[in-house]
Amino acid sequence: MDLEKIKIIYFGTPEFSARILQDLLDAGFNIVGVVTESDKPVGRSQEVAPCAVKRLATENGIRIINHESPLRESFEGQARIMNEELRELKPDICVVAAYGKILKKETLEIPKYGFINFHPSLLPQLRGASPIQSAILQGIEKTGVSIIKMDEGMDSGPILSQVEIPIDKEETTLTLQNKSLKYGIPLLIKTISEYVLGKIEPSEQNESEITYCKKITKEDGKIDFNKSAEEEYKKFRAYIDWPGSYCWWGEKRVKIFNIKYSILNIKGKSPGKVFLDGDGNLCLMFSDGYWIVDKLQLEGKKPMSAKEFLNGNKDFIDSLLK
Repeated sequence: MDLEKIKIIYFGTPEFSARILQDLLDAGFNIVGVVTESDKPVGRSQEVAPCAVKRLATENGIRIINHESPLRESFEGQARIMNEELRELKPDICVVAAYGKILKKETLEIPKYGFINFHPSLLPQLRGASPIQSAILQGIEKTGVSIIKMDEGMDSGPILSQVEIPIDKEETTLTLQNKSLKYGIPLLIKTISEYVLGKIEPSEQNESEITYCKKITKEDGKIDFNKSAEEEYKKFRAYIDWPGSYCWWGEKRVKIFNIKYSILNIKGKSPGKVFLDGDGNLCLMFSDGYWIVDKLQLEGKKPMSAKEFLNGNKDFIDSLLK
């Protein structure tokens, strides 16, 4: 079957998902509709703006279907209207990537070949909303991308294909996202065509190997100085995109960027203590080791180098952060 003859409805929201959609378009697939979230306030200005997937769909003249709308009174009503639009478009298959909502059986049964999901982990490991961040937090050496046939559960459907991805020692969420796309998109393109042609037999997930990951909140980015510098460095790398890493200097929030860590312990310095090392570097003490900070941002101010920050906040040295 020619790729342009496969009618696809795509479900997704963030930039990560938009990059997958763009590659499906570039590959020649016939994307007849996109299901995404409604426009929402973003940034400091809180101006209402479309998500990345909606912007891309609009640029390419693709029909947009919102699963949510303030004009629809209930979740059931929203799903019913969405399903009517899906049936009207008569998709062969629906592709889901970073969509963030559980879909009901009635919806999953609409396409001829069902729904498939792009999930950035080696399922059944790391089911849930934050598989990339969780892989870094857990310090595992490899992860991957799984393409699954969706069922009503959370990332629980049978596996159609997988690819392994090595995790480097200094990996961040951003670099691992890029790897997931580099390895996963060619796999997705191949899997769609082969599955529609009947060349793939779905394989059930091993229930004994299931692990889960949680939904990340803004509070997860708070630095815990009572833990080791190395352990918190995992959090720094995992949350580098969002929510970032922050602490409190009195009543002011301080966001931390561009760090290195040392496993050396310095006598007489409590966790959270701010000091300068022998080379004049700005350092933050942990229960075991310390961070060397190159860039930071005081609440209400722009990000700046450690030197610039200290020029305007000399009392930051020897303070105790929380």
